[in-house]
Amino acid sequence: MIGFCSERQQFVSIRDLSYQVFNVTNDNHSVNLTTLELVARFYEGVDVKKEMTQDETFNSNAKAKIFSVLILNLIGVTT
Repeated sequence: MIGFCSERQQFVSIRDLSYQVFNVTNDNHSVNLTTLELVARFYEGVDVKKEMTQDETFNSNAKAKIFSVLILNLIGVTT
């Protein structure tokens, strides 16, 4: 069971949800190099699987964003 406390201090229990582990990062990297420069400097020889923007981080936050919206909706907080 996982307990969440909303802004109205209502406790919500969620059964059988299990748990997820996320490495959550910023959507953009925080160094003064472009994505291509970072790849060339630190990831030489590593396959790039998709086209990336100039300052896009190497980790995807998509799953964490979807999961957080799900939890907020379950506890009745609108985004």
